[in-house]
Amino acid sequence: MNFRSSERAIGKVSIIVCHISARAYETIRGESILKSAKYGEFELHTASGLPQVEPYELGCKYPKDVCIRNIRKAGHTRVANIAIPSQNRILNDHKQDHITGYNLTESAKQFCFYCTIKESKKKIENLYIKRIFAKFYKYAENNQELLVRLVRKDSNNDATRCIIEILQEGIRLSLFFIYINEVECNE
Repeated sequence: MNFRSSERAIGKVSIIVCHISARAYETIRGESILKSAKYGEFELHTASGLPQVEPYELGCKYPKDVCIRNIRKAGHTRVANIAIPSQNRILNDHKQDHITGYNLTESAKQFCFYCTIKESKKKIENLYIKRIFAKFYKYAENNQELLVRLVRKDSNNDATRCIIEILQEGIRLSLFFIYINEVECNE
């Protein structure tokens, strides 16, 4: 799907969805998919007690949509805890035994916005996501600490590329290439 403003392409979305068979699930997770319903008793990792980030710094309108907390500098880069709000029904429309790719993508997107506005002094209301490319390597367990880390950020006049990884116990679970553009505003 392409999004256009006049004749200029401003975004493109490609979504590939597939179903994991019960046999594939059992091979990957080591248990029957029928038993997975019991995992509903787990809350998604909430990183409670960690400093909350202001929603507007992440491109969010409401605090319940904020997926990251405790943003901090770590050497030459930034790191944050992922904290998926369990009360948000858009992010958690049904019980999961892992943190979904959708939630990891939302966390990476918010972190990219934050790093972009903090380091470039651009106004968040002028930014939009042009493209997200993600590689998922491993499930994100919902009962262990989950971190998002800025690997690299490149910018030119009107575009920014953030390379962001999701880590759990020091292992890379996913890698995101997020491209943000700035809207030209006539003031």
